[in-house]
Amino acid sequence: MGLLVVSAAGTNPTSLPFGADQFDESDERHKGGLARFYNCYYTIAMPATFLALTVVVYIQVKVGWGLGFAIPTVLMAAAFAVFLAGAAVYVYVPPEGSIFSSVARVVVASCRKWRLRLPHPDDARRQEELLYSGPPAVGSNGNGRRVFRLPLTLQLSFLNKAAIVTDADEIRPDGTPARAWNLCSVQQVEEAKCLVKIIPVWISGTLWFTVVAELTNYC
Repeated sequence: MGLLVVSAAGTNPTSLPFGADQFDESDERHKGGLARFYNCYYTIAMPATFLALTVVVYIQVKVGWGLGFAIPTVLMAAAFAVFLAGAAVYVYVPPEGSIFSSVARVVVASCRKWRLRLPHPDDARRQEELLYSGPPAVGSNGNGRRVFRLPLTLQLSFLNKAAIVTDADEIRPDGTPARAWNLCSVQQVEEAKCLVKIIPVWISGTLWFTVVAELTNYC
């Protein structure tokens, strides 16, 4: 059981994000590729889970544990070999810090500026022009691959106040804020909104993943 937890914790949370990193939605060649990747991922994963919980379990019970464990071992080794074979062409996005600390900065900065009024509250494009957009190098992740910039939205507009530049906000020559907990870029604000928006999906998905986990434990 402990080995199952360790192996699942190392692959389940990282396989989807790593696959998503291979697509650059700002590139016309990759338009729609990310959506197709997610569809293919779950289309393959769900039948594979079904076969693992039926056919493989049947072999373990009726034929023998040796063959029952040999089948998934061989399949996992083959999958690992295929994964390593593509190592030379994978896109590696370097880590940029914790998303949760960035979200916390957005919340703190917007709360500190709660009395300020947003410019052009009904026009996202004009409002974005007057907010802090971040350092010029934000458009690249350091390995030549462009990073998709999120445009400003008017949803959860209270968080937009985190990007309002005041007289007290000092911006360094490289374009970064001197006090990261007082001023956030539009990109940080929109990333925080994305995380907030998936909370309902996460809550509703908890029940489904609980059922899947119980099936594995039962078998």
